[in-house]
Amino acid sequence: MSEYENPIGLSILVIDDDPAILRSVKNYLEARGHRVRTAETGEEGLAAQAREAADIVITDVKIPGMDGFGVLGEVRRQWPDTEVIMITAYGEVEIAVRAMREGAFDFFPKPFEVQNLSAALQRTVRFQMLRREKDRYRKRLEQAASMGRRRY
Repeated sequence: MSEYENPIGLSILVIDDDPAILRSVKNYLEARGHRVRTAETGEEGLAAQAREAADIVITDVKIPGMDGFGVLGEVRRQWPDTEVIMITAYGEVEIAVRAMREGAFDFFPKPFEVQNLSAALQRTVRFQMLRREKDRYRKRLEQAASMGRRRY
């Protein structure tokens, strides 16, 4: 069993104004052991994120109220360790480029296959694990450097 399929799973927040998409993505991810919360607006999603930060936020670009880019900006600012995957029915290249430029981890045009979403989650988990490992090594290096300065 890979670490990605660990029964403890990830905490995932899905924001979309289409109840069918929310239901299908939630069912798919929960069946794989993840904790999934859903919201239909950007504001609802950010409120849910403030109550309990998710490991990954999946948001539609066009949602009522604050759009997906607003959500992306707030998540990047307030929860920099949370990755954001964006989805949209408007698969224009400009939107995808903007999403990646503004810090989205991945981008999918609708309709999408949940298996593709699963692959994106696997990439996200690997990236997060590498970032944590890098942070651990950085702290060790800083501690070693600090000890060396005190010694001399």
